[in-house]
Amino acid sequence: MGQSVSSVIRAVNGEPCHEKRREAEDVLNTLIAVAEDKARIHQSKVAKFPIDGEILPVEKIVGKLHMVHCGVKKDPASVKQVMRECLRNRVREDIIDGLTAVTLQSVERLTDVINGKKSSELISYAVVLGKPGGIGRLDCYFFYYRFGSTTIASVAEDCLITSLVFSSVDSSRLHANDLCRLVEPAYSASLPNEQYETTRQRTKSIERQLLNALKNAPRHRSAPVVLAPTADVLKSATISMPSKPSIMRTVSGGRA
Repeated sequence: MGQSVSSVIRAVNGEPCHEKRREAEDVLNTLIAVAEDKARIHQSKVAKFPIDGEILPVEKIVGKLHMVHCGVKKDPASVKQVMRECLRNRVREDIIDGLTAVTLQSVERLTDVINGKKSSELISYAVVLGKPGGIGRLDCYFFYYRFGSTTIASVAEDCLITSLVFSSVDSSRLHANDLCRLVEPAYSASLPNEQYETTRQRTKSIERQLLNALKNAPRHRSAPVVLAPTADVLKSATISMPSKPSIMRTVSGGRA
């Protein structure tokens, strides 16, 4: 996803003007602190109020990480490599492809939604299948910011804060119908230059694997959760944000 903050700081350190260098370092160090704060808030909300927790209940948080990358709009495809690095030890290969595809779509939405604003954010989740074979959950938070400082913009015009939270799921509260409803919105996106048929086959394969994992689980729900007809299974919202920091978010149909 573009450059890491550390590489941008190294580039800024080559700036001959002391005042510009100090300004850039201050902005980037503040960015790191903001990333940690936003990740902490996201992790807390996943633990206490997970989106659609009645359908995909969080049993225990088993892993979390956050990162900051700059120059995202110029190099959005690099998200593919970054996501693979983050997910390869936790989920299966075809799951990684599906999550990477939908993340690429999310990054494109974030960078295109600005329209004169400096920032936007997106919250989403997906059902996943871990390498050991258990059903899990991945909650994602993305915050995109476009720099106004000409000093920073000369090195990196924007940044993306990403927070990922991995959770185990209580299989006794799952139902096959609910899992099927979760797969399509989370995995139907295509990778760059990927044929539709390849995407469709991967989505169907993921659905079969999840259903098999549920079948082999000790217990599962006897009836599906009844949702309103307009309910959106993969809850996500892209919100234009003011230039000043704000924690307020709105996620249609669920808790933010």
